[in-house]
Amino acid sequence: MSDDGLLLDRIYVEWAARGTALSDATKRAESFTVANADLERLLAERDATIKALTERLKNTAPAPRLAFTVNKAFTANALSVTQRGWYDRLWTAIRSPRVDPNPRIVAATGAPDKVGWAVKDHIIALLNALDATGNGQFLHEVVAIMEVLRARLSTFTVIYDKDKAFVASLYALVAWACHINRDADPVVFGGCADFWLDHLLKAFGGNVPSDDLMHSYAASIETAWYLYLITGDAKYRANAEANRSMFLGGLYALTDGRLFWDHRPMFARTKSDSGIQRVTYGRYTAQSVAMLHKTDLPMLPMEAGAKTVLGVVRTDGIAWTMDGAGDEVLSKLVGANWGLWCAYEPTGELAKRLAAAWTANSVYIAAALLSVKENT
Repeated sequence: MSDDGLLLDRIYVEWAARGTALSDATKRAESFTVANADLERLLAERDATIKALTERLKNTAPAPRLAFTVNKAFTANALSVTQRGWYDRLWTAIRSPRVDPNPRIVAATGAPDKVGWAVKDHIIALLNALDATGNGQFLHEVVAIMEVLRARLSTFTVIYDKDKAFVASLYALVAWACHINRDADPVVFGGCADFWLDHLLKAFGGNVPSDDLMHSYAASIETAWYLYLITGDAKYRANAEANRSMFLGGLYALTDGRLFWDHRPMFARTKSDSGIQRVTYGRYTAQSVAMLHKTDLPMLPMEAGAKTVLGVVRTDGIAWTMDGAGDEVLSKLVGANWGLWCAYEPTGELAKRLAAAWTANSVYIAAALLSVKENT
């Protein structure tokens, strides 16, 4: 991974040059001009890269990761005044969840078009609260929610590729988070890690489900990366890194440093609905990028990504579309993990806007702002 910084710097220069040279109309048109020959070439290059990386990375082991680990010595009294306020609000929200989506209700429905999305959103918020505090109770909460889903697995059928990508990433995320904490509770965390890893491998035949939508594609990179961190299997790391390259090729930058991506990755730009995606879907892509960064697979310059997030969160707490062309309803803001980007937004403005938009029955913003030590 030693070349990642240079790679990202080079790619970012290319994005910026691309953003300066192309008008908005040209950028939109570019999304639809990838010929079938280019599609075949891109996919062939990706497959060749995966094969070559797999060979090169054999017998390598994942680097140790300290983030998202339980601290048995945690005490709430050690938190700052600001952190303690968000910590208490977070537990209030966990114990009195929003009616929609209530993660336990969603998990109990066994509806794959909701489980991989709403349950994963909630669990990512809990894991980031764990990352900020070390409090193992947040991971116990993750296990409890997944137990609700576990009881429904006999009737849980996933059909669509986009849902498979997200459900698989949910399983992989939970398996990885519990795996790195198995020493803290071998029975609960170790058992959870083993079950969801085994179920993931059986459910998808050891493969990494993906799709030709950008947010699903990003989720599949998560799946491959978490599987690598758990197993050390080079094929999963090769999959993650090759698909990351394809992901990066689908981004471009404006002159003010904000990044944009289309609804479909670069290899699928000839398909319909390929233009800049709305916040509704872009938030999932941003969420995956933030989680991969925290687990040592850098996806893009994080400060540039933070500018993009800041650009879609208005001061009144309502999110815009990614290109600033219209409004999204408030629920799209409080139902997403935009706050994961606060740490990479140096002015503190994003944290201020999210704090102003916070509601008592949402875990997402409270969990994110728990990691912001300064008063906002």
